[in-house]
Amino acid sequence: MNSLNYFYQLRSLILQIKEDPIFSLINQYKKYKNLLKKNPKGLLQLVNKFIKEQIRTQKKKIIYNFLAKLKSYQFDNYELLKGKFSGIYNNLIKFDIKHFITPLWEEYNRRIKTAILPFPLFSFLNHPVIRETMFLTSHVKWLKTEIKFIEKKYNTKLLRSLLLEDFIGMPEISNLKYKTSNTTIHHFYSISKFIDISKCTFNDIDTIIEWGGGYGNMAKILLRMIKKKITYIIMDTPTFSCIQWLYLSSIFGIGNVNLIENLNDKIEPNKINLLPICFIDQYKLDTDLFISTWALNESSKNSQNFVVKNNWFNARHFLLAYEQSNELYPSSHRLNKFAVNLGLKIEEIEHLTDSRYAIK
Repeated sequence: MNSLNYFYQLRSLILQIKEDPIFSLINQYKKYKNLLKKNPKGLLQLVNKFIKEQIRTQKKKIIYNFLAKLKSYQFDNYELLKGKFSGIYNNLIKFDIKHFITPLWEEYNRRIKTAILPFPLFSFLNHPVIRETMFLTSHVKWLKTEIKFIEKKYNTKLLRSLLLEDFIGMPEISNLKYKTSNTTIHHFYSISKFIDISKCTFNDIDTIIEWGGGYGNMAKILLRMIKKKITYIIMDTPTFSCIQWLYLSSIFGIGNVNLIENLNDKIEPNKINLLPICFIDQYKLDTDLFISTWALNESSKNSQNFVVKNNWFNARHFLLAYEQSNELYPSSHRLNKFAVNLGLKIEEIEHLTDSRYAIK
């Protein structure tokens, strides 16, 4: 084939890819497949990759449109709540929490402030500092191991229901089959490991305490799975408590989320309770399940001592994930000793270097 003719045909294809809807893209891909095979292998791979990325991008747009229609109420809730965000944040941020967090997380909280004021954008999960601290990007090869595990445990129909992403935050959709993100897959994998090892059915779980809840995604998934009203408590920095308040209230409704804003506020049963760590000294709490996935090991030694002093809030079940100590988190190794003392089953996470689950 004349190289000039090939060039013009390829240019025409690229222009169509940029403009055409998804079904047209697929047809164009099939149409030009034979053409591409006649050219150098390197060029073939490059063009194939480009076409597939464009098709994938179009599919993602379709999924976002689907979520926007299915979960439009989340945008409505967000619009009603966002104006209150800065007032709540400014009230909570004045409390001192330095003894509970490491210097690294003190810096993260400072950086996050610039990303969320006067309020987080509806697409806040795409902000660079948010993605760096609480969201897994699409380029995570070990997610295949986690998907393989959960697909052995649950049927496709149930997974499509449990893993379906929400509209609020506009998270990056990395798995088109389940219309979900890597973060949701990873959280669901941790929950699945807990169920597999502990044999807990959640029938006897009435209260859950989570230490370090990110933007609230783990809580959201568990509350989808548990078919009854429970009391869910997330302990976190004031910054993250505010983010959780906006995210979870947009999904579940403001009436189902209770943010502790001062010492007179009470934990409300059968609701999501967001408890900033500046107040935790004042509350005597018990729980059936204690969760902390890579949060307690990233917290200060004082935080770890606080949890131990309170006897892990008398938990009967545990889902802990942690890594070995390093320069950033020098107290991480203590979690392994705590897990041994609690009689938890410890399992190395083969696809995550130096990380372990401790479960009961």
